[in-house]
Amino acid sequence: MSQTQQGSFTYTDGGQKIKAVFVIGETRFKFIGSMGDLAATIDYPAVLSYDDVSQLRGKGLPFVVEVGIQSVTIRIRDGPTIVADVGADVSPESMLGGTGDWTDEPR
Repeated sequence: MSQTQQGSFTYTDGGQKIKAVFVIGETRFKFIGSMGDLAATIDYPAVLSYDDVSQLRGKGLPFVVEVGIQSVTIRIRDGPTIVADVGADVSPESMLGGTGDWTDEPR
C-alpha cells in the first residue's frame, strides 16, 4: 500500500461489530463491519493503508480480521488494511471474517 492515514478503531456491541474512522483531506471515511464475537467495547488508535481513495467506497465488502497477540489487522477486499496496536494481549489469537461498508462524509 502506498498511502497511510492515522485514525481510530473500535470494537462495539460486545465485539460483534467494528468501526474504523479516518480523515483524509476534507472527508471522514468510516468502515463499519459485522463479525463473530471478540471482546467488550474497546477503542484504539489505528492506521489505514490503501493505494487509492476509490478503495474506500463500497458496501457488503468481505474482510478478514487477524487477531494477534497485541494487534488486530483487518484486511478488506480490494486491498485496504487497517491495523490497530492494542498495546496489551488480545485473547485468544484467532482469525475471523465478516462483511462491512465504507461511508464518507464531509468532516
